[in-house]
Amino acid sequence: MQRYKFVLWVIGLGLLFRVVAGSIIPPGFDEAYYGIYSFHLAWGFYDHPLAVAIVAGLGHWLTGSFGTLSLRLGAIALFIATALLAYRIAKDLFGERAANITLVLVHVIPYFLFGIGAFVFPDNALGFFWLLFLFSLLKIARSEDTRWFLLSGASLGLAMLSKYHAVLLGAGLVLCLLLFKEWR
Repeated sequence: MQRYKFVLWVIGLGLLFRVVAGSIIPPGFDEAYYGIYSFHLAWGFYDHPLAVAIVAGLGHWLTGSFGTLSLRLGAIALFIATALLAYRIAKDLFGERAANITLVLVHVIPYFLFGIGAFVFPDNALGFFWLLFLFSLLKIARSEDTRWFLLSGASLGLAMLSKYHAVLLGAGLVLCLLLFKEWR
């Protein structure tokens, strides 16, 4: 526990900030729109895939209320998971110090601090599943355990249900397989 004291402090302070910000800042038009999606789930909506509706609806489904904080509860929870995944990837690649720096940067960069860290956007789920895809590829490369392919396929599919930009993950992987022999 002592070993992860810094991580717990950063996550805890970030959570406190996000809960306060998520409670007092009124929802924007897009967030309210995504909240309405959560009442009428479908595989895709006019301009967004399914995951944004799930992220927006998670707080409502858990608490039974539909308010500013419950609307953002899924985004805040997903951000914590995303930050911990970024920490883990950095730790696996570069060590503890780099992982701590990564965790702090993920919490203070404005896009994460005021954007996907506290408010509902299609990028909430995309960021998490994008990192999960990269994490699974790292595990495949390091362990050569083919079971990690299941996680990579699932995370790529869920990233596609998050935002259509996830097609770039698959394209990037194909490009790496074509250009770098060690990736094959």
